[in-house]
Amino acid sequence: MRMKYIIETYTICDGWIPAEHETDSDGVRSLVTYDTMAEGKAELVKFLGYITESDIQGAYSADNWRVAPLTMHTPDNY
Repeated sequence: MRMKYIIETYTICDGWIPAEHETDSDGVRSLVTYDTMAEGKAELVKFLGYITESDIQGAYSADNWRVAPLTMHTPDNY
């Protein structure tokens, strides 16, 4: 099985947690995953660029976001 990657954000209460989810037509929620680290980083750069150009810039820090390997210990309930 190939490694998958996710975008995580850091929270004071929970540490690093998954940042992206999607819901299918049956209402099942799952993590958004990327096949490569490069794909995840490209999406994160795009997201951080959006933050920089918007009014919410002060609410977020680029240091609180990362691309990480999906592991069996990654919580799926956020």
